[in-house]
Amino acid sequence: MSAAKAMKDLAKLILIPIGVSLMISSCGIKVKSSVDYLVTGNEYFKAGNYKLAEVEYKEALKLDPKNATAVNNMGVIQNELGHYPEAIETLKKAEEIDPKNVIAHYVMANALSRSGKPDEAIIEAKQAINLDPNEPAACRALAEAYIAKGDAQSAIDASRQAVKLRPTSEANHLLLAQSLSLNNDFDGALNSAKKVLEIDPDGVDGHLVSAQILLKAGRKDEALAEAKLAVDADSENIDAKNLLNSFKN
Repeated sequence: MSAAKAMKDLAKLILIPIGVSLMISSCGIKVKSSVDYLVTGNEYFKAGNYKLAEVEYKEALKLDPKNATAVNNMGVIQNELGHYPEAIETLKKAEEIDPKNVIAHYVMANALSRSGKPDEAIIEAKQAINLDPNEPAACRALAEAYIAKGDAQSAIDASRQAVKLRPTSEANHLLLAQSLSLNNDFDGALNSAKKVLEIDPDGVDGHLVSAQILLKAGRKDEALAEAKLAVDADSENIDAKNLLNSFKN
C-alpha cells in the first residue's frame, strides 16, 4: 500500500476545533481566522492536496502558533510529504502542547522509522498504544518500526493486533503480509495479500505486495504475472512500474 493511501486514513482522525468560524469585516475586507485556515487545510488534506493543505496550516499557525490542531496537522502533512526531519520537530511541539495526543505519537513513530531511527519510533508507537490501545494506526506504526529494525516476529505481533482491531482495513492486512514475508512465511504473507485484494479488488497494492513476496520466494514467473496486474491496476504507480521493469534486466 502506498504511503499516501495509508496516510489518508489519518484525515478521518484529525479533529477540527468545534465552533463557528467567524469572518471579521474591516473596511469591507474579510479577514480569515486561524479556524478558517484549519478548515480549508483539512479539506485540502482529505482531497489529497497536501501542498495546499500545508500552506493553509502555516497561515493558521501564524495567527495562533500554539494551536494544538494546527501544529498536529502540519506534522502529519510534513510526514506525508516525506519531510521527515521537519515532521519530527513539528510533532515534538504537538506533543509538548498535548502529551496525550495519540496522533502526534504514532505519526512521529512513522517519521522516525522512515528516518532510520527504529528504536525511537518503537518508543513513540508504544506511547500511542498506551494512550489508546484500540487505535489500529498506532499498532501499524509499531509494526513499521519493528520492520525497520528487522524484528520480524514483533512486527507480526503488532500487525496482527492492527488486523484484530480493524479487520476491514487493507492497510492492516498489507502490513501483516510484509511482516510475514520478512519472516520468510511466504504462504502466510500471500494469504494476507489476498485479503488486501478481497477488500480492494481493483487496487494496485495487493498485486504489488504479492509480486514482491513471490519474487522473494523465488517464484519469478508468478511474481511477473502479479507485477503486470499491478501496472494494469495503476499504470502511473512508480513502485509497480519499477518492479515490472526489473524483470527486463
